[in-house]
Amino acid sequence: LDLRTTGFATRRPTIVAEVLSRIQAGEAPQLIREVADAHLGEAIEGVHWQLLSVEELCSLAAEIGPVGLGKLMHHFVQDPRRAWSGMPDLLVLPGHSPGLPCGLLLAEIKGPGDQLRDNQRCWHHGLLQAGLPVEVWRVEDGPAC
Repeated sequence: LDLRTTGFATRRPTIVAEVLSRIQAGEAPQLIREVADAHLGEAIEGVHWQLLSVEELCSLAAEIGPVGLGKLMHHFVQDPRRAWSGMPDLLVLPGHSPGLPCGLLLAEIKGPGDQLRDNQRCWHHGLLQAGLPVEVWRVEDGPAC
């Protein structure tokens, strides 16, 4: 009931530390399978079982890697409301789209006259330090169709 509150992690420090430790040890895919086995289909705040299959989630966790995923999860459990602020706009999943890298990519989208804010720079710096690729994509107004 208190998942998205700032007190979530402080009210259960042992459990949060254990889960973060497992993620940082590279056990995120195993942890995802354990949670899915126990709770798949249950209504859980913030969980959308239909978005990705369990195997897709496991692949995504493996692609992000223990360091990057550990950093992301740490931010989201410590201060969930502020964690979203500054996070890149897009998570581009691995694939074979022309003009895009084959691996995972986080992208911030900026329109004409739009600049990076400090909280975005902080997120980008932290993600890059965790070994995750981050790009700023600039879009421009084109001719009317």
